[in-house]
Order: sequence, then structure tokens, then C-alpha cells
Amino acid sequence: MGVEPTREEPTRVDLERLSSLREIAPELPRQMFAAFTADLGLSLPQLVLHATQGNWEQVRALAHRLKGAAASLGAVALQDHLEEIEETAMVGVVTDRQLQELQGELATSLLSLERSLS
Repeated sequence: MGVEPTREEPTRVDLERLSSLREIAPELPRQMFAAFTADLGLSLPQLVLHATQGNWEQVRALAHRLKGAAASLGAVALQDHLEEIEETAMVGVVTDRQLQELQGELATSLLSLERSLS
């Protein structure tokens, strides 16, 4: 009888970061999450548009800003995806696959954050 290998899930949310925010003010993580999701509604379509138009400096700047917001909330997997896009935008190579993966990670990370905040 063999042991089934386990597939380790990537760490999506830094729970210690959320705990630190709660120590500052109990509602702070929820307020930051609300602001982040509102900003995403505007910034993500802009990032995708600029990427399709080859406006790499705009892509880099948006990815950098969103990366910082994700880091502030402890959304480490999303932060990593945004950092990759920021870096590849500096050399002018953001692929459709990267953008699709970002959108998938965004959905998963937001759900993980929302669960962590309840």
C-alpha cells in the first residue's frame, strides 16, 4: 500500500500579515480589502489594455502599484504574479498567458483573502 503524494498548495495569503493589520485596527484588513478590490475594478482592465497596446511603462507602473497593495494585504501569490508582470514589462514582453494566469490567480487570491477575513 503506497502513500499518495500530496500536491502542496502555494501559500496565497500571509495570515501573519493579516494578524498584524488586525492588531493595528480590527477592521483595517477588511477596509484595505475593499479598497483593493475597488481599485482592481479600474486598474486590471487598464493593465490588460496597456499590455495589448504595448504600453510597457504603463503596464509596469500598474503592476508595481497593484503588487504593493497585494503585499500590504498579504496576498503573496498574487504579489508574485504581479512582480513577474512588472519585470517582464520592463523588457516589453508580457504574454497573453501571463495575463490569463494573473486573472486566474486574482480570482483565487481574492477568494482566499475573503475567507481569511471572515
